[in-house]
Amino acid sequence: MVPQVRSWDAQTGDQIKKSAEHESFVNSICPIRRGPPLFASASDDATVKVWDQRSRRSVVTFRDRFQITCVAFADAGDQVYSGGLDNCVKVREARESRRERRRCPLSSASTSLQKA
Repeated sequence: MVPQVRSWDAQTGDQIKKSAEHESFVNSICPIRRGPPLFASASDDATVKVWDQRSRRSVVTFRDRFQITCVAFADAGDQVYSGGLDNCVKVREARESRRERRRCPLSSASTSLQKA
């Protein structure tokens, strides 16, 4: 089985995008709430990818050392939050793969993220 990220048209039920860039299970996907048609995915391959529906490939990839179990966009859409088996929540700029802030350690691995 090839790990894939797929997008569907909510009105028609038609598949509109399929991509197979992840190398292991995809654990979480989060669409941006407003702005350009972006979504993020988190995977057991220790990457978070930011996707643009208008592009054929991911536009940014964040690499980590451990599996990523959850991902979410900030409300403004400028930052991506991710959590994983390293018990940290990372905050990254959505369009820059190098800048990162961490909140560590958490008591256990994150399985979901929620805005307060």
